[in-house]
Amino acid sequence: MCALIVPVACSTNPRDLPAAEGASGTGGGAAETGDDRAFVPEGLSNTPMDGQVVDGLTLIAFTLRQSARGLALYGAVRNDRATPACEAGMTTYFVDDAGQVVTTATSVLESAHFYRLDTGVVIRCVAPGEVAMTASNELPKEVVLDELGSLRHAFPAFTVDGIVPVTALAVSDVKSALTGVGTFYAGTLHNQLDVSASSPRVAIFPVNRVGRPLGMAITTGPASELPASGSWSFETGNVDAAGVDFAAYPNATFAR
Repeated sequence: MCALIVPVACSTNPRDLPAAEGASGTGGGAAETGDDRAFVPEGLSNTPMDGQVVDGLTLIAFTLRQSARGLALYGAVRNDRATPACEAGMTTYFVDDAGQVVTTATSVLESAHFYRLDTGVVIRCVAPGEVAMTASNELPKEVVLDELGSLRHAFPAFTVDGIVPVTALAVSDVKSALTGVGTFYAGTLHNQLDVSASSPRVAIFPVNRVGRPLGMAITTGPASELPASGSWSFETGNVDAAGVDFAAYPNATFAR
């Protein structure tokens, strides 16, 4: 059965992939996929910055671990407010044992919903109730896992009046496969609007049993535009965590 928070595409049987053997949540090795933990490492608090408690976006899961490219952070964020959160991101503050902020990292919240402004421009927003995901694949070298005392976070986002939801992009037929260096995903991206799309992109997050993101695999489309009602067969790069499920998020820039 698909993980409850997976928002777009679920793999109920991704080529019978085994769960990856892995870390205990202390930042070493491959990610553990078969557990029910929502926050890893356990015991490392990740709380809202002052003034961010009532903004309506809630961090519901995160993974801070050593990936193949260095220390990386992956998060799942739910929109608990009644309005879309547009062009949203997550800023994470890395705090040492003395309570001092070592550095910050800001990443985009990947969402699957699109809205049209009254000018005709189509933008991506986190819909009410939607779970978005985010990744900082290569954190600054100043961040040393064993020296962290806590994390804090904030969610920069816009509220845009008068926007209308549109069915823009869909991902289908996603399959995953193991390679010698990780897991990759292949599937089809559909442009469901009546205008062309440029710079198509798909981000796929392998998740554990409770939907905690373990990594991110991405792919970008061809230089040519994706026509209205057109489709694109994609294949991502490798990610070093197989997961037991996945969440897929499409994106593109649309012509007016």
